[in-house]
Amino acid sequence: MSIHYNFGIRPPQATKAQLAKWLDQAMRAHQQGSLAQANQLYNTILKNDPKNFGALHMQGVLAYQAGHLQMAVDLIGQAIKQAPEDAAPYVNRGLALGALKRHDEALAHFEQAINLRPEFAEAYVNQGITLKELSRPADAIASYDQAIALQPSLAAAYNNKGNALRQLERLDEALKCYEKAFALNDQDVDACQNLGMLHADAGRSDEALQCFDRVIARRPQHAEAHNGKGTILAQREQWTEAIKHFESAIQADGTLIQAYKNLGSARVCLFQFAQAADAFQKAAQLSPQDVEIQSLWALSLLDAGRYAESLALYDKVIRMAPDKVDLHYNRANLHIRFKRYESASADYLKAYSINPDIKYLLGDLANSRVKTCDWQHLADDLERCEKSIRAGELSVQPFITLALFDLPELQKQAAQTAVKSEYPESTTLGLIPARSTGGKIRVGYYSANLHGHALAYLMAELFEVHDRDRFEWFAFSYGPPLGACRAFPPTASGRRPGKSRQFKKTSPA
Repeated sequence: MSIHYNFGIRPPQATKAQLAKWLDQAMRAHQQGSLAQANQLYNTILKNDPKNFGALHMQGVLAYQAGHLQMAVDLIGQAIKQAPEDAAPYVNRGLALGALKRHDEALAHFEQAINLRPEFAEAYVNQGITLKELSRPADAIASYDQAIALQPSLAAAYNNKGNALRQLERLDEALKCYEKAFALNDQDVDACQNLGMLHADAGRSDEALQCFDRVIARRPQHAEAHNGKGTILAQREQWTEAIKHFESAIQADGTLIQAYKNLGSARVCLFQFAQAADAFQKAAQLSPQDVEIQSLWALSLLDAGRYAESLALYDKVIRMAPDKVDLHYNRANLHIRFKRYESASADYLKAYSINPDIKYLLGDLANSRVKTCDWQHLADDLERCEKSIRAGELSVQPFITLALFDLPELQKQAAQTAVKSEYPESTTLGLIPARSTGGKIRVGYYSANLHGHALAYLMAELFEVHDRDRFEWFAFSYGPPLGACRAFPPTASGRRPGKSRQFKKTSPA
């Protein structure tokens, strides 16, 4: 909506009664949300009476609501000159100054409003909000307490006091404040949203979901509530439902960066790498200096098979953050894919200089040097790798150990260390009793390649020729989604293997 603030040549002056009538009409239109009509009436009043306090003040409020912040500061400033003893315009001008991040000036206006009207509870609330913005949460709490003492039923005072207490990590007190604010006003979605976020941070997901649902019920387009609910659902691995809420959050607020990040992460978990890259790209466009977002985007491009784009993006992000170790490590892995082993060695070496304890980095560096025929460092590299493996450290991947060493006991130790770290013993299923002998032998095939992959083609006949009188076999896929490609290719004879007794889709190991 385009709003114009006109201060033209004054026409013949209207009577005070006419001006009062116009101001009453303007304020009623303003309260009803008819901002254009209200603004037109304010302009009419000011053309007749440029110093009209009511029109200057309320048109300034309207400018603030329309996002014309500097105009709001100017208009309300003119109103203050006409009635310097009125506290209300100081509060409203302070709000506009705060929105412009001019917090010190805003604070001075709220203090002046309090000096003029010591019982002005709303002025204390806004003073507290500004003190919190100035990183003075303890002083902010004192302001909120003053507001509560003056007006015990003021929900906004409790809600904002909760925010300050949360900043001080006095979480139990913050929780009570949010609950009190919502009890005073069950339509206060901000208090309910803050309560939900506090529950979520404390790991109370059921309580958090209840709060987010209440907010959404009262305000279906509340972006933060949808994002909060989506986050809880994602933690429960309910990816499809989580994505719906992240998309609702974005629809409600297309500038909510966290929703795009969460959407991208959820799509990665569903192997939807192209869509994930799109989400991270939009987040990066909104926050182009955010290295974490840029890194997530680059990694999703890599997962989507868009290697050249990923490499170019890593080059850009490393220029932004040259000492961020994971960027060098990931770019090195990309160089390996392109068989650019010298470039990979340089990146691995840079990563090693920043943090030599990165998982498997030592072996990756040694292996890349071997591929460039860099024998100068070979003896030292092998000595460090062997010493680290024998110490039980995750320094060399098992398959790279096979390439670097012809020592079976060392290869075994590297594999055992990796398995113990990545696949720790689990008691989730409880004690698994021994099965009685004499029945069919159960065989399980666990693979990421049970689709249109060369391994599946080679194994297809194996599945077919199982003696089903003696064996019962199962297939467990943790590769692409089952609907994305064929689970089992035909055999060389053109026939498909008999179905497994069970075919399970699992999460990646």
